[in-house]
Amino acid sequence: MLLCPGGELPAALAGSWGAAALAELTHAPTGFSGLGGEIVEYAPGTGGPWQHYAAHGALLVVLAGRLAVEPGPAAAPVVAGAGDTIAVAAGAVHRESHGGGATPARFVRLAPGGPAVPAPAPPG
Repeated sequence: MLLCPGGELPAALAGSWGAAALAELTHAPTGFSGLGGEIVEYAPGTGGPWQHYAAHGALLVVLAGRLAVEPGPAAAPVVAGAGDTIAVAAGAVHRESHGGGATPARFVRLAPGGPAVPAPAPPG
């Protein structure tokens, strides 16, 4: 997982599919297609299942609140706030959840290879 604080996303993802995804969002010609996106919201104390993005990974752009992405049961989560982005590599098993505070965690999930695929929790 890579945390990109607000305003640092293009530099942090230069040369990867994330840069192509950003270009597609701004309608720049790249030849890359198939970018899927959805808005997700987790209330305090809630989250999603263990999952991964099989083809290309995903960008999680936090709109409000705090989002936590846990890379494994024994690993510390990556926590991002509004304006930050978390890049999740293809095949990285993780789970997304509310990252603390009273405001719901609301984020945009951008995944060029389609939705997340359920996965068992990694050992640890």
